[in-house]
Amino acid sequence: MLHIVRHLTLFTRYYHLGVASYLHETFSKEELRTWKFAGASSGSLIAFGLAHGVDFKLLKEFALGMITYAHIDGVFGPANRMTKIVESGVRKFLAAKTIYDDDDKDVVASNVTMVDRLQGRLHISVTLMREYFSFDNRIISDFNDDEDLINILMSSCYIPVYVASELRERK
Repeated sequence: MLHIVRHLTLFTRYYHLGVASYLHETFSKEELRTWKFAGASSGSLIAFGLAHGVDFKLLKEFALGMITYAHIDGVFGPANRMTKIVESGVRKFLAAKTIYDDDDKDVVASNVTMVDRLQGRLHISVTLMREYFSFDNRIISDFNDDEDLINILMSSCYIPVYVASELRERK
């Protein structure tokens, strides 16, 4: 079953949180852990949180913090600050215990990484801008490591005017 979290604008995080809340309240973690999630732009962050098993309270605090920041600083606040906030949050979630960990004692004890557990379960839409303003969209669901996953999430959320730094080309 593929469940899609969509992106329209930064402010649709309220919608994304509503979807995530509904899923957490309606379905068991045993069901959620088998589903596939997809997202584009800010929706990819919520899809990541759902697929990864981020505690919903922490996911909600993170998303609401970004919404508050965007309201205070405006869309064109200091370049690169939102990127750093998002990247820091994703790194924190990758390192933290997930809601699925108690059920995965054998997996947690093995050499299976968090990124391995997301393979094929998390699908991220990334749009590449080519020469002469041609665009190419890709759905990525395989990740080499944590850094690759973070780069793909950041690429999905990338807004050239808003983000000062260049993103790395995927190998």
